[in-house]
This record gives sequence, structure tokens and C-alpha cells, in this order.
Amino acid sequence: MAAPDKILIVDDEPDALENFLRILSGHRYDCLVETDASQALAATEREHPKVLLTDFRMPGLDGISLLKAAKRIDPAIQVVLLTAYASIQTAWPRCAMARLITSLNPLPVRNSGQ
Repeated sequence: MAAPDKILIVDDEPDALENFLRILSGHRYDCLVETDASQALAATEREHPKVLLTDFRMPGLDGISLLKAAKRIDPAIQVVLLTAYASIQTAWPRCAMARLITSLNPLPVRNSGQ
């Protein structure tokens, strides 16, 4: 049986981290959590997660900066940006850039029956 895919979850809100961890672990993903983007980059180098799930707005590095840095470490990493704050006016230009980066490495489809 193959090892579960690793997902690195990054959010400065502990409640959000706890919820993502509970939900994704329940689906048998191997989850790593970080509250700081710098620590997330170290975890990316050390643990080689398949997916980076990150908040859009965080102190220090924001989600877009983390996306760019993670892609330099591992161009194959898939990144999901989440936010509860951005308006469409501020999110659209950044999301367009994120889609461009993601289109170079599309997300694989995972069969839920596996």
C-alpha cells in the first residue's frame, strides 16, 4: 500500500489549522502544519509535501510569496491559496498569477476509491 500524500497546511490562525488537520487527516492524508511561512519553507525542503495549502494573508510572507518560494524549492508542488479577507479587486490579479503558475503543473486527479 502506498504512503499517503503529504499536505503542508500553513495558516496563522490556530483554529483554521486544527480544522484543516482534522478534515484532511480523516481522509488519510499525512498532514504537516505550520503557523509561519518561513517554517513552512523549511518543512517543504525537509518533508517534500505534494500539496501546500496556505492562507492568502499572513504576517511576514503572504500566500503568493510562499507559493513562489515553494515552487523554487519544488516545482512539482501543488499550491492551494485560501482567504476569508480579499475582495475580488485585490484577489483577482494575484489569483491570475497563481493560476498561471499552476497551469504549468496541473493538479493530478485523485480517485477517492484508492
